[in-house]
Amino acid sequence: MSSSYREAIKKTAEKHLGRIISNHEIQLLKDEGGFNNDWKLTFELIKRDVRVNSNITYEEVKGEFQERYLGKNNSGLISNEKLILNTDVIEELSKKYSLGITTGRPKEEAEFFLKKNGIYDYFNTIICKEDVGLNEKPDPLGIILALKELAAAPSSAIYLGDTGDDMTASASAGVVGLGVVPPYATDKEKLETLLFSKGAKFVVRDINKVIEALNELKS
Repeated sequence: MSSSYREAIKKTAEKHLGRIISNHEIQLLKDEGGFNNDWKLTFELIKRDVRVNSNITYEEVKGEFQERYLGKNNSGLISNEKLILNTDVIEELSKKYSLGITTGRPKEEAEFFLKKNGIYDYFNTIICKEDVGLNEKPDPLGIILALKELAAAPSSAIYLGDTGDDMTASASAGVVGLGVVPPYATDKEKLETLLFSKGAKFVVRDINKVIEALNELKS
């Protein structure tokens, strides 16, 4: 999907910090690990800035983030999201593999996006924030639950992700990690190196080349 979540991070943090937040600054915190939850990442951006004495709470940050992201009746930034992975590639994948999603998003948001883009029915399971509670990535619980739903052995599965936490989680679950460098990554070489260092067996810079990557992994 596109970078609407990052825009919500930027706008929420910028309100409190009074300065522009760059994608690079967000990526550095993502790369640090432990901030798969974008509400937590936004809160951390604000609290770490020594130039600002902010008493804002995590719940306040979360509320402001959601106001920007969801808007009224999903008219906010969520309405601007577009698929990065082409639908025809998803369809081809679904013919060869059982597909599942493990996301830190709330279920309502994830299902809205998938249905809006006409790809909901391609996935056999969708594991969301509510399913894992506090056990967010890099904890492997989400992947483990997806494997259980898919009746798949870890050794037979491949997990795609674009953060170090994704690759750490897949390695912990005993699943092959396929790293993806998203188009909005500010330093593609650095992220590629990070993904490999966290356990990725292969990394692609174009998610739409994933079928070729999977064929290479299997060969």
